[in-house]
Amino acid sequence: MENIIEIISKLSLSAIAGYLLGSIPLAYQISKRKGVNIFKSGTGLAGASNVLHSVGKKPAAIVFWGDFLKGFSSILFSNFIGIEGHWLIIPALASIMGHWNSIFTKFKGGDGMVTLGGATVGAFPIIGLTSITTASVLTLLLRVIPYITLIGFSIGGFMLFILNMIYFSDLNLATGYFILYILVVAHALRGHRKRRLFLEKI
Repeated sequence: MENIIEIISKLSLSAIAGYLLGSIPLAYQISKRKGVNIFKSGTGLAGASNVLHSVGKKPAAIVFWGDFLKGFSSILFSNFIGIEGHWLIIPALASIMGHWNSIFTKFKGGDGMVTLGGATVGAFPIIGLTSITTASVLTLLLRVIPYITLIGFSIGGFMLFILNMIYFSDLNLATGYFILYILVVAHALRGHRKRRLFLEKI
């Protein structure tokens, strides 16, 4: 009984920490200092891509690595308190939920792709880094193609799953992450669609 309570306590702590880390409003705060409300500019999403187009390269780089570290740190902290294996899907999801619905910005946020990328490398250091690097290179080489960021991100998630199958890693965790990739892509597409429809009405 005490063991179950301890596990639940650790999972709850990892979820809370993941959400709070994901909620850190880097894109909003950095853009605000430059006189830009990121939620009313470009795609309306608080992420590195929108900051790049609405504010500039340096702020976008800071947001990118900051968002990456939010996801990575959520996994690192969870490992520190003893969470491992397929349970890592909980802090990963929590960090994404925090990025989507930040408590500090009235539950507005970004698409969560970079944050999930950080959580991926945290859970799968070698395979995750390989998948994310491949997706990033593909995105940079084919950046003129519409929605290439989402396409590259989707390929990265699929590659992560396939590599885990080949090397017989934790398939339960890999499957959970693959589902997270699908959710993040769906959320991003929904956000872009809502923004496009809003602009068409103006």
